[in-house]
Amino acid sequence: MIRRLIEQISVNIFAWILIVLASAAVVGVGGALVSWAWPLVVIAVIGMIGIGLFAVNQFKQLRISLVVPSKESSEKLGARMHDWVYSQGLTITNASMSSAHFGMWVTDSDSRSVLIAQMKDQEEYLNLGSGILLSNEEKSWFEAADQSLVSSMREEIGIALLQLGVFYEITGSPIEKVTISEYVRIDDVLNSHILNQYINRIRRAHALTQQLMIRTLRMSGLGSPIPDRLGSQPEEGLL
Repeated sequence: MIRRLIEQISVNIFAWILIVLASAAVVGVGGALVSWAWPLVVIAVIGMIGIGLFAVNQFKQLRISLVVPSKESSEKLGARMHDWVYSQGLTITNASMSSAHFGMWVTDSDSRSVLIAQMKDQEEYLNLGSGILLSNEEKSWFEAADQSLVSSMREEIGIALLQLGVFYEITGSPIEKVTISEYVRIDDVLNSHILNQYINRIRRAHALTQQLMIRTLRMSGLGSPIPDRLGSQPEEGLL
């Protein structure tokens, strides 16, 4: 750890500037204690601020370097996620993702699925995702529906998902796919309560999107029975 800290300081110009300020603090404090000359007091204050900034900067850099997982820790994280999911009584289906260290579909008793993955280009996060991919028949329903209602539905979905605080994307004309995603810091994953909150938020977002889409179809009076659940989970493009 000390060696890593020294290497970071050697390539960090900002850190060297702060070291100079820290040295000024030592000189200023020494001089101020002897004569209480105002210039020395000012130098001491500036130098002490420099020490504080230096400490914060080095702690931040060291923390980032420790948080970013290695391949080994990614494997351990994947194993931890499997154990945690099983402890919650949920079903796991492995997701084959070349862009991820690991990925898994987590399904509850109501057949609501959430994708959990650690992407290789975002190793400091755990990515959560869910979505609705309409079948050709379901897309034809929305094409035949009142387009003013469909347009209002897209706006309502966007507002509702923003209020929940999740990322989303609506694609297709008039609508074909809705994707919902979240990002959880790795250090928050260790807190199962926080992880549960994120997963439940994704589920609420998915359920609310379903409700708004079904309501729109039923209000359009298409004459054909509308099921209580639409679409399937997209296999790609969630994260």
